[in-house]
Amino acid sequence: MSRLLHLLGLLGLIIGPAQALDLTGHRIVDLTHAYNADTLYWPTSPSRFELKTLAEGHTPGGWFYSSYAVCTPEHGGTHLDAPHHFAEAGITAEKIPLENLIAPAIVIDLSAQAARDPDYQLQRQDVLDFEGTYGAIPAGAVVLLRTGWSRRWPDAKAYLGDDTAGDASRLSFPSYGEEAARLLVEERGVAVLGVDTASIDPGNSKDFRVHRVAAARDVPGLENLTGLEQLPVRGATLIALPMKIEGGSGGPVRVVALVPERSSVSGSAPMAEKRPFTVVAEAGNREDEYYWLRDDTRSDPDVLAYLQAENAHVDAMLLHTRGLQESLYEEIVARIKQDDASVPVLDDGWWYYSRYETGQERPIYARREGSMDAPEQVMLDLNQLAEGHGFYQVANWEVAPDNRLLAWAEDSVGRRQYTIRFKDLVSGEVLADRIENAEAGLAWAADSRTLIYVEKDPQTLLGLKVRKHVLGTDPAEDALVYEQDDESFYTGVGKTSDDRYLLIQAESTVSSEIRYAEASDPELNFRVFLPRERDHEYQADHVDGRWIIRSNWQARNFRLMEAADGQTDDRSAWREVIGHREDAFINDFAIFRDFLAVDERSGGLRKLRIRRWAGGEDYYVDSDDPTYAFELGSNPSVDSTTLRYTYESMTTPLSTFDLDMATGERTLLKREPVLGDFDATRYASEYLWATARDGTRVPVSVVYRQNTPRDGTAPLFQYAYGSYGSSTDPFFSRTWLSLLDRGFVVAIAHVRGGQEMGRSWYENGKLLAKRNTFNDFVDVTRFLVAGQYVDPARVFAQGGSAGGLLMGVIANEAPGDYRGIIAQVPFVDAVTTMLDESIPLTTNEFDEWGNPTDKIYYDYILSYSPYDNIQAQDYPAMLVTTGLWDSQVQYFEPAKWVARLRDRKTDQNPLLFRTTMQAGHGGKSGRFERYRELAEVYAFILDQAGLTQ
Repeated sequence: MSRLLHLLGLLGLIIGPAQALDLTGHRIVDLTHAYNADTLYWPTSPSRFELKTLAEGHTPGGWFYSSYAVCTPEHGGTHLDAPHHFAEAGITAEKIPLENLIAPAIVIDLSAQAARDPDYQLQRQDVLDFEGTYGAIPAGAVVLLRTGWSRRWPDAKAYLGDDTAGDASRLSFPSYGEEAARLLVEERGVAVLGVDTASIDPGNSKDFRVHRVAAARDVPGLENLTGLEQLPVRGATLIALPMKIEGGSGGPVRVVALVPERSSVSGSAPMAEKRPFTVVAEAGNREDEYYWLRDDTRSDPDVLAYLQAENAHVDAMLLHTRGLQESLYEEIVARIKQDDASVPVLDDGWWYYSRYETGQERPIYARREGSMDAPEQVMLDLNQLAEGHGFYQVANWEVAPDNRLLAWAEDSVGRRQYTIRFKDLVSGEVLADRIENAEAGLAWAADSRTLIYVEKDPQTLLGLKVRKHVLGTDPAEDALVYEQDDESFYTGVGKTSDDRYLLIQAESTVSSEIRYAEASDPELNFRVFLPRERDHEYQADHVDGRWIIRSNWQARNFRLMEAADGQTDDRSAWREVIGHREDAFINDFAIFRDFLAVDERSGGLRKLRIRRWAGGEDYYVDSDDPTYAFELGSNPSVDSTTLRYTYESMTTPLSTFDLDMATGERTLLKREPVLGDFDATRYASEYLWATARDGTRVPVSVVYRQNTPRDGTAPLFQYAYGSYGSSTDPFFSRTWLSLLDRGFVVAIAHVRGGQEMGRSWYENGKLLAKRNTFNDFVDVTRFLVAGQYVDPARVFAQGGSAGGLLMGVIANEAPGDYRGIIAQVPFVDAVTTMLDESIPLTTNEFDEWGNPTDKIYYDYILSYSPYDNIQAQDYPAMLVTTGLWDSQVQYFEPAKWVARLRDRKTDQNPLLFRTTMQAGHGGKSGRFERYRELAEVYAFILDQAGLTQ
């Protein structure tokens, strides 16, 4: 639509038959600062706003009369810069066509970057990322850059960065960058550039390049705007009417926007096209009218347009919560100690740690030799490495035995297809060697020149080939060390705690196999530790000529065994170290020369058990809360008599301790800081037992403020995962404080499918017993409601990935129990995915879900698959999220699910679908970026709960 047609269409919308203005379905937002004595001007402006009274009062004739003389520079306050301001032949203020000033508005949110860097300039990549999320910026649009700076008005120093009169050399505020401006003006053909700062050039600009780029194309600028947070990303119409100053290079301007109300926006939710498609299976064919939303290339214009439309719909529907989102984000970030650092770990004479700098998104990995007083050596600065990438993550790094060379695995897409790179830590040189499409696991041989890694299959993303890379050689020629021939296994590499052996670990859902080689062997001849055997899982570590083995051989909850060198493949020669117990599950262990530390679960909680090899009574580390979790920390030295571990509860932030294993004395090294007015004594936690419908007692961890009433009026936020034997421990969350402080009860349902209560807890929540997971979750909700912990009308549920499957099932089967559901990267199209072995993870997961080529599993999975069981019924309010590059749960599962839900559901509750276009399964990679996403989720919940402050 041309700009003129847009204007005519708008006029037709708001002017009825009697020519009266009808704004039904719209609201007017004023984007203008009022002119007064505090109005801000450019520091070198020769004058300020002046309002001179000419007359004020009653005349001799008895009527009231007032008149004033106004003086203001044309470039002060909220104003328009005409192109003539910076282009000799540019049009002056009165010649700017009205259709340029009444046009569709596009809002680019730069507030997150601006919060970190007051001199941030909008980059070309920022614009491209925006278009990837919301679609192309149309020609003739008005682009409005939102930095959040208008909140600083009229504090000149805060707004401009410097309040020295007459001096513009030290100004500091964000705005457009030159290349981004060229893209918008020259390639996209936008009509106007607007910003909520003092200039479309950033404050530190010396030559006004953005103004010159815009003026050269007769594009005016709107500066010192306010209220941009009240506008949707797209969908509003801007009306900017400057004073008609003939020959002027600018002028004061009144800027307003027409914004569609939520009621009109909700009726325009995206409706995906239906295209007939049959999913063929031996056990039964199914019709999938939205199968076309699957695009493995992530480039189909129709698919991208649909995802972009859904993103714009989320923004429009949650626009009224924008202020709440900002408040939530600010309060969450305010709890973070921005210049924080991890507790240093001593390894082979070097102290290793990570740290953050104030305002930075990503960590710096560093070390010091011998002492923390020694000079710092920065190994990796992820802030520098991430420059130019919408997503960036380092999943693993390993220092070679010579303490000089570093290998790290990075991902700049979010697909978990890692690139392995190398650095000389002494010279600082990044080596030319570069290994693409690998797993994150790394293991150095003793020569500090040879590294083993796992190569991924480019389609299924399974790690199938272990290769050996020698520095300085072509990675394309890397020797094959081992090839996995069973696609139900995951493959990884590692090293024993004493650094003597390199390991190749193959694990499926139900069995394991380890290969090991002397790290000093130039040939790296790997031997099988014990051949794989169905239903036998084991892990092994080595110290002082013996192997310690965690095994479930004749021990469902695992036991610890010992084997001498050379006897690993003879199970009859293994000796029991810690026996099997029905009431305790061995989760992990750490070995030392003199001690053994065991991470075990009993009563649903995670504990630490210490044993001295020389004999004596085992003992457990003390806990301080009713519901809690211990975890083994980083313990790189087998010679140590000190155990590093962490402890947390729902009221105690993550705490790092050193334990003297000989005396039992523990030393608190660090408790994660929670800034602000956090006081743990204001909160209470409980460990409860809910009875499920089959009589099983299900543990529940809950937390709430001490002053939260127990009368059935508190809203509930309930979380669970419940798959793969992955237990959800009662952890501390500084972000949950934003819910707790608004009166929520937060609950973790330890449902079957995890391993909180031992191996049987897992086995009774998978395959043909999977429904127990879903039933447990709903029964926990009903237990909390019946106990008057919570308000039945304000119950919210959240789960992600396999926990998103849980959300999909309860939405179908118990919609009346929930006011809102948040399903993050949800696995909701279970039958289709498990039938397709080209999709990453499918073949590894047959022992978790069942293989649907077998009709008994096909029918069972089909009975609960969320996508296949959508009904014509009322559903709760729902917010669904995904990442375009997700390799664990492909984006098209939730995309199809939402499309079919929207077509079939009978309610008017919001159904919102957010796709992060530059991320994968874990969402955005920056530490602050992720809180933007979380603030949106919490704002959605609070809005539905009627708590908007």
